[in-house]
Amino acid sequence: MRTKILTTQWIDNKIVQAVRQGLVMCIPLLMLGSIALVLKTLPIVGYQAFLHGDMGKVLLYLLELMSKDIFDILSLVLVVSIAYSYAELREEEPTTCIIIAIVALCAYIIYAVGDNGFSTDIFTIAWLFTSMCVASAASVLFIWVKGLRNKMGKKYIPWADTRVRIAMEITIPSIVVIVVFSMLNYIIVNWLHNPNIQEVFLYMARKILGSFEGGWVAAIVYVFFLQIFWFFGMHGGNILDPVAKEHFETGLITNINVLASGGEPSIIFTKTFFDVFVFIGGCGSLLCLVIAILLRGKSTKRIGKLSITSILFNINEILVFGMPIVLNPIMFIPFILTPLVLTIVSYIVFKLGWVPMTIQSISWVTPVFISGAMATQSWAGAVLQLVNVIIGVCIYIPFVERLEKRQEGIIKAGIEAVTQNIKELEESGQECVKVQGKNDLISMRKYMINDLEQALHTDALNLYYQPQHNIHGELIGVEALLRWNHYAGGFIYPPLIIDLAREGNLIDELGEWVLQQACKDLETLKSFTDKSMKMSINIVVEQLSHPALVDQIENTLERYNILPSELGIEITEQVALRPTKEVEGLLTRLRGCGVQILMDDFGMGHSSISYLQNIQFDVVKLDGSLVREVLHNKRSRDIIESIIKLAKRMDFDVIAEYVETEEQRQVLEKLGCNIYQGYLYSPAMPFSALTQYVSDERPYTTFREDIYSSMVYEA
Repeated sequence: MRTKILTTQWIDNKIVQAVRQGLVMCIPLLMLGSIALVLKTLPIVGYQAFLHGDMGKVLLYLLELMSKDIFDILSLVLVVSIAYSYAELREEEPTTCIIIAIVALCAYIIYAVGDNGFSTDIFTIAWLFTSMCVASAASVLFIWVKGLRNKMGKKYIPWADTRVRIAMEITIPSIVVIVVFSMLNYIIVNWLHNPNIQEVFLYMARKILGSFEGGWVAAIVYVFFLQIFWFFGMHGGNILDPVAKEHFETGLITNINVLASGGEPSIIFTKTFFDVFVFIGGCGSLLCLVIAILLRGKSTKRIGKLSITSILFNINEILVFGMPIVLNPIMFIPFILTPLVLTIVSYIVFKLGWVPMTIQSISWVTPVFISGAMATQSWAGAVLQLVNVIIGVCIYIPFVERLEKRQEGIIKAGIEAVTQNIKELEESGQECVKVQGKNDLISMRKYMINDLEQALHTDALNLYYQPQHNIHGELIGVEALLRWNHYAGGFIYPPLIIDLAREGNLIDELGEWVLQQACKDLETLKSFTDKSMKMSINIVVEQLSHPALVDQIENTLERYNILPSELGIEITEQVALRPTKEVEGLLTRLRGCGVQILMDDFGMGHSSISYLQNIQFDVVKLDGSLVREVLHNKRSRDIIESIIKLAKRMDFDVIAEYVETEEQRQVLEKLGCNIYQGYLYSPAMPFSALTQYVSDERPYTTFREDIYSSMVYEA
């Protein structure tokens, strides 16, 4: 059974998931449209003169095309993306997902046609909420009818051509969806004369706000409704623009006229008041949210960085739809509350006369602080904006932290599921390969690959080191082991890191990082002791396919003043299972340079023995299962003894891993094994602990918890 990663009730609702996933899929369009809008409306006189002159007319045309037309087709894109996402979440075939998206689009067009016939206006952002509702309902209806038909009749139609079979299977559901939404169109158009659901909310808002005659109550109600509309995916600014003009736009003109006649402006609630002091960063005062994300966010920090530029110019669509805030229950309270609080705070400040009234119309894309100073013709306006931003950030921070906690829980569950999956593959003897298909595990793997790439560039990866001791208890070397302490999932299972690196084409970059870091640490480590110290690192088969690896290793050794004999290249089992002439030749070159070659997990199997025919190893490491059974299994002891005899004849050393007790070590010593690695001495430790371990300059005694409390994952 497939492990389910998304565990919260809200997230488990596939309709909500589909809407949010559909909104996220619109991010590239929103980014392009937002950037174009910023470039088109920058309030710089010289720049605007250039755009409207002969030299800039082509650029202006392109910016207008991208900024207007992208938002004018947003509802169309959203219908398709939501319908496709829902079908995908219901694990329909890719072809069926496409068909459902097409049928949902047809249903939306049929439903949205009004008294005056078809118009491309139905694809604009003004129809966003309607498109979300229709896409969701059409997708659910389609799949329900398809499932009902399968229960009532044959699930599979005997056609050799898969496309014909799928077409036959989706015919009845498609007809039902189109008929249902045609009937809905007839009912809605004849009853309300407008199928746009947003118009219903506009009518209600006008009725409610019409009962107030301006003042602070009307202002609070206006801000509340605008935020509610945005939260449910409706463009609150567009819906309530007629209301804003009716109640608040004339206030600025009155203030300007009073000031011109020598009087003192007195009207607080103007449209500029809301644009400049309440909706800082757009609806929801989202500049405050972005700052809160950058201060406390982890999983959300990426979208915060993506949206910061547009938010500075009060363009909020990337964050509203990309985070998304729409239908996000955790963000409901701060999204509604922050503008309401800023409205009240700003009203009190203006009422007390601490800031002059707004007396100048400001372009809505004017950045914060500049807009405050310009609107009031006083720097006091900018100071009020700063105070409001601080208040808004304080409101958002607890909710960002709560969102992060929930996200981390979801990510942790996903990582556990992916880890369990790879462990099951290992236990069954299957090779971990790139998983195909569309499901929760695939999505989580892609997320982790992206995180791994980020970790490579932000020093989030670490090397832990496990000591190797000789028969006298002396430290003679260490094995470098890759560790990734994920911010949500904790320490990631090492084989999973390699598997993700393969899938994400990061193996070469990861291998280069391990080599550089290990040699750098070895150079530092040598300053703590005058004894010879060897460092071994693991190499996977993909790295051995590049002839430049030898030059890379030689250059790194020279850079960090490391002798070739002090570095060991440890070959994984995968290399032994897939030997090639190229790999054998490269290993021979490395050994010729003086670098030691180690073979991991050596047993008496065919792959281990046959590999010795072509490659001369300096060291082999006993298979862990042999060492674990050495006390109780005579066959394990016999095999180890045979390997040690073979080692003496072929001139290579033997290291026993997973040595956990003194009794194991004593038996291994009697069998002729003189080098040990395992918990008897120490688990893998961070470099800071290793330097202290080396500085002790003593044979091993007992494992010291006080030094190595942070160690995880044995070698």
